[in-house]
Amino acid sequence: MTTPATQNFTVYRGYRFFKTFTVNLDLTGYTIHMQARLRNDDAAPITGWNLSSPSAGISITPGASESTFTIDVAHGSTANITSSAPYEIMFIDGSGNRTPFMQGRLNPDENTMVVA
Repeated sequence: MTTPATQNFTVYRGYRFFKTFTVNLDLTGYTIHMQARLRNDDAAPITGWNLSSPSAGISITPGASESTFTIDVAHGSTANITSSAPYEIMFIDGSGNRTPFMQGRLNPDENTMVVA
């Protein structure tokens, strides 16, 4: 099993969360999933944080030796990060093989007010 990278991110509640990653891998034929939960043992992801490529918050630009993918979460969904929340990003190839890419915590900025 591949050990995923660990990276924590600050989420500015009420503002768009937008991150682009570059990997040394051809992502042609892959899908990417990301989920965040309030706690590790929660059965369901946080509302707005069950993302998938190609049409649910993650876009992929494959390349022969280097690919990029972007995670884009709307401002309304970032308001749902009310405390430090675990997340995971998973690569799934065309055969269904799953490779964990990254994990960590989404930490809300305590100084950000949620804009109504």
